[in-house]
Amino acid sequence: MQDRYNAPNAIELGTAEVPQEPIPKGHYDVSWKDGIGTILEGPFKGRTIRINTTDPAVDPPRVQEPIPGRERLPPRRWGWIGFDLDGTLAHYDGWTSPSHIGEPIEPILQRLKFHLNEGSVVRIFTARCYPLMYIPVSYSPNWTPCSYEESIAKEAIEAIREWCKKHVGEYLEITCVKDYHMYKLYDDRCVQVVTNSGSTLTEKCGNLLLQNDDLRRDLREVEELTSDGPTKNHTRIRNILAKYKGV
Repeated sequence: MQDRYNAPNAIELGTAEVPQEPIPKGHYDVSWKDGIGTILEGPFKGRTIRINTTDPAVDPPRVQEPIPGRERLPPRRWGWIGFDLDGTLAHYDGWTSPSHIGEPIEPILQRLKFHLNEGSVVRIFTARCYPLMYIPVSYSPNWTPCSYEESIAKEAIEAIREWCKKHVGEYLEITCVKDYHMYKLYDDRCVQVVTNSGSTLTEKCGNLLLQNDDLRRDLREVEELTSDGPTKNHTRIRNILAKYKGV
């Protein structure tokens, strides 16, 4: 299984007597097998590494059992995609009980299946599992809650897993936390901000629509100014064109 490897999250294996140059921070093509990775490119080709943590968020990606009748492609990239449950993946009309989950919202369910089919790691991203931060596919219900919150979470987790098995065709990882490896999130409560801009995507799109309206109005004015052949309104036309310099 080939994937991207971020050097700070791993330690190198091997018994070389001569110290080797440390692998610098960066991303490399890595082939994983049984938790051991082999770098496939560049000056560090052939060096073997393993993940230096037990945090499930940075474990080597794994291929889950495919849905019967559907081919599972190799993971397409390092990281995972989060899908909110209530109101995004499943209909939500208000809290009923920890075990009650609405019927699937078909367009988002199909989008989730598309990501699974292309080899992406998908997690259900929901507060229902709090205070448990991460529930793996191999989750076992054979444990005793230590608090009221944990008992509610246990009931919710088991309901979510059965919901996934019924509607997705397989169990999925469940989490309520975002880590460095989440690169996409579908959520009905999110407001997307354009990176480093201070503006929301909605605001940016609105500004583009306004700019298009201004452009259409200015083009009509230029057309009117030049409709009778050579025009003396050069200054006005230059001012209009100057608005779009560098656009």
